Amino acid sequence: MGVISQSGSFADHLTLIATSNGVKFSKAISCGNECDLTAVDFFEYLGNDPDTEIILSYLEGVNDGRLFHQLAREISKKKPIIAWKCGTSEAGARAAASHTGALAGSRPVWDGVLRGTGIISVKSFEEMLDCLYAFYYQPLPAGKRLAIITGPGGPAVGTTDACLELGLEVPNLSSETKERLYEAMPPVGTSADNPVDLSLASAVAPEVYGKVIRVLGRDENVDMMLAIGIGGEQFHSSITEAAKEINKPLVAAILMPLESVLRDYKLLMGSGIPIYPDPVRAAKALAKLADYAEFRK
Repeated sequence: MGVISQSGSFADHLTLIATSNGVKFSKAISCGNECDLTAVDFFEYLGNDPDTEIILSYLEGVNDGRLFHQLAREISKKKPIIAWKCGTSEAGARAAASHTGALAGSRPVWDGVLRGTGIISVKSFEEMLDCLYAFYYQPLPAGKRLAIITGPGGPAVGTTDACLELGLEVPNLSSETKERLYEAMPPVGTSADNPVDLSLASAVAPEVYGKVIRVLGRDENVDMMLAIGIGGEQFHSSITEAAKEINKPLVAAILMPLESVLRDYKLLMGSGIPIYPDPVRAAKALAKLADYAEFRK
């Protein structure tokens, strides 16, 4: 990953946290008040840099909007740009002028630029990290059809609603897939609909996650998967072993206290599976992944 930031502390904080979770960086550029070279120059550089596969950026403003638009669109055809564009409100623009002297520009104009160039737009540092991990560790999906695998039932219902609001699809599974799922899951308390409900079986026999992931990985109606659970080493080993046999995006959400989630971060990130403390955050990252895949097509 390459970083272009008009904030030195943003570049420091981002690389420090992401590196601790296994992400490798090619270059991290802090361009501040741009007395000479500008963010547009560095976009052109990283766009042509063979060591950079994904570009991350914190932006307050650019000095040549037309050139930036042209460059960003060309770069996005071959590598993702994940950008946090700040200073689009009146108060934010004043802060940007004080911070870097940037003319931040209007929100409607920037919204159009971000959509038209294929840039993955984020609204917070947290969302930047969430997208970073999804794009770094997972392949692009073939479409927007998501299968949800869950032990806890309630969060899956809310996540399904969120997915539809985000433009994702939660498709019906084929009858053949449902038959295979029923063979893989305990017969009582489970459901082979989408979301796939593992019920209490997920707590006492976490290996069922891996069995279900393998089945869904063969379903042509499924483009990506989200596993929701309570974590632990058995949960980790079950889904990471299954992930080796599929070529579809797979992320996990752990519904446990923060200290438990942090323990699972190391286990799952180390195996290349992005992990989130909230399934809706996971769904947002997958939606960004699917939107960019659609742009590339």
